[in-house]
Amino acid sequence: MKIKLTENAKRLQLVHGISFLPERGTAMSAGLGLKVCLEYPVTFPPGTCMKIPTGVHVWLDTPNLAGFLLPSSSCKQFVLLNTIGVIDGDYQGEIFALLKNVSDEVLQVVPGQKLFQLVITKVCSDSLEIVEEFREETTKGEGGYGNHGTYA
Repeated sequence: MKIKLTENAKRLQLVHGISFLPERGTAMSAGLGLKVCLEYPVTFPPGTCMKIPTGVHVWLDTPNLAGFLLPSSSCKQFVLLNTIGVIDGDYQGEIFALLKNVSDEVLQVVPGQKLFQLVITKVCSDSLEIVEEFREETTKGEGGYGNHGTYA
């Protein structure tokens, strides 16, 4: 995997003394922490959305790998609008997060705040086999979302 910082991230590192390089919180962390790469703090009134830069370009440079942008545990009152951002192995652009304030409070995001994590995983690249019918039925069958009970 190759990492490249944006020119803005390099400049903000000098200005704020914050490293925007992705890093694991511990040796056993699944994700690489990504930070908010903004010049100044930004205020989010309830219900507002904003595209937030991370200052990081990632190129997985390997077939059968993909990245997933997920909220970190410190992203409690925000949601990622696309829930999970999928980063294809051949994508080389900057990683952005589309955040929405889902709280009833005005929230602030500050430069260098760790709100996201990048999880890299293997993906199946097997060819698809088109069939008219499946040979056998699984226990789940065609039962889909919510088939195991009700949700309050």
